[in-house]
Amino acid sequence: LIKIITPGWGTSGYYSESMLERDAPAVYQAGTQMFLDHPTAADEKARPERSLTTLAGFITEGGKFLKTGPQGPGVYAKAQILSPYRGFLNEVAQIIGVSHRALGKGTPGSAEGRQGKIIESLTKCFSVDFVTLPGRGGAIVPMLEAYRKNSESLIEHEPPADDELNEDTNEEIMAGNDKETVITVESLRKTHPALITEIRESIMQEIQTSESAKQKEAEHKQVLKENQDMKIELDRLREAQVIQEAGKIVAKALEKSALPAITKARLIETVPKLARMKDGKFDEAAFTEAVTTAIKTETDYVAKLTESGKVKGMGGSGGSGTPSDGTKLKEAFKQQYLREGLTVEQAELKATIAAAGGR
Repeated sequence: LIKIITPGWGTSGYYSESMLERDAPAVYQAGTQMFLDHPTAADEKARPERSLTTLAGFITEGGKFLKTGPQGPGVYAKAQILSPYRGFLNEVAQIIGVSHRALGKGTPGSAEGRQGKIIESLTKCFSVDFVTLPGRGGAIVPMLEAYRKNSESLIEHEPPADDELNEDTNEEIMAGNDKETVITVESLRKTHPALITEIRESIMQEIQTSESAKQKEAEHKQVLKENQDMKIELDRLREAQVIQEAGKIVAKALEKSALPAITKARLIETVPKLARMKDGKFDEAAFTEAVTTAIKTETDYVAKLTESGKVKGMGGSGGSGTPSDGTKLKEAFKQQYLREGLTVEQAELKATIAAAGGR
């Protein structure tokens, strides 16, 4: 069992219990390699993937934050030590520590009466290494205290601020401490090629997810448009069907009517367009009533015209009408035809015929 890190101030910043408890399972995963010593700056450039000659073990069971762990609160994990290093690490267990190399995010703040970087999250652990001095309480628990619950707390040491012993170059990148570090894609490609690959794959996955979402949205819009077009077409067909049904009702109602043929034709053409729907169905009762009213209105109108033309020049040579009576009747017919949309010439011709009794 190893203790990777404890809550409190480290060289990179302040690690809170809540943050460690939340992020530890995802960051310190089974399979994480353990090396002897952190790499120096020169090692990072020459061999960013590390060396088999310093590979001492690996985590076998993911890290968990224990408030009442064997060595107090902290992140603990089970690890397997490779046989070439078991004897050596057993001998030096009491005088060395454990430190991680991780990435995360930090912001300026204060905690426990001290100003500095507050580590808000840990996102990736590259390795957990055996070092001469732990960066933040890391230790080999079985070799030190053998799970004694009330054991004496490990002494915290602040490592010297030099490139040879860093609690992590990566954490300095992460937390943005007082040491200014400039990061470029090229430097990461050299020092952490696996990270570059992971970032590239993550970006490609996000792009694919975004494109898939856009495609689904476009397909959804297309379906909505097709449904709307279909609804419009169905409404149009239904309207045509209703007008056809209404036309039959008008024609039947006019069968026994004495209205002139031209008036009947006009009613058959215009009245069906007045048909309305009710609760999604043709309101036949209301339309029939409207047809009856329209026929009555036209009948009354024609009757008035006919009445005004009676015995006014329309009879035989011995009639008592005057020439002006026929003229008035013709004018009345002409005005009616003009209202029906005929041209002046058409209205004049039809009015002449109608006044002569041929309407």
